[in-house]
Amino acid sequence: MQITDSNGCKSTIDSVTVTLLPKPIVNAGADIFICESGVGDTLRPVVTNAPSPFSFQWLPAAGLNDTTVERPYARPDSTTTYTLIATSDNGCNSFVSTLDTVSTITVHVKKLPVAAIRIGSVEVDSTDICFGDSVELEGFAREGFPPLTLFRSFDSKCRMPQRSKTWSM
Repeated sequence: MQITDSNGCKSTIDSVTVTLLPKPIVNAGADIFICESGVGDTLRPVVTNAPSPFSFQWLPAAGLNDTTVERPYARPDSTTTYTLIATSDNGCNSFVSTLDTVSTITVHVKKLPVAAIRIGSVEVDSTDICFGDSVELEGFAREGFPPLTLFRSFDSKCRMPQRSKTWSM
């Protein structure tokens, strides 16, 4: 660049070099499904396109063991979408916008299945039968994330028990 004043005098030429630095590209990974009151999972992002080392910032902080590491352990109380911002060694930050779904990961917290027992169509916690009689108990699941597997510790037909007994599912 050169400047000429009203007298026709010219400045020396000045210039500037602009260097284009690469921005990190973040892929926060595939969504994760965990059970409520269960164990969490480790987030496993991939960061490319810029020089390492990287610094990391996960948002929001709720449910993460550390918001400044690449692979935090996530155990939120409810379904939460996390966003990762990575800063490369050259000082450039990854691009984050409301349209950017690659730098986000959702940890889906699923309700625990509830085991229940019914006689016919009636759910029961206990029942009375007379000595010598029998009753058919049916186990089923209320809530939960299908497919569900039923484990039971009894034959579904309670045939003539000799004493009061608790059956578990």
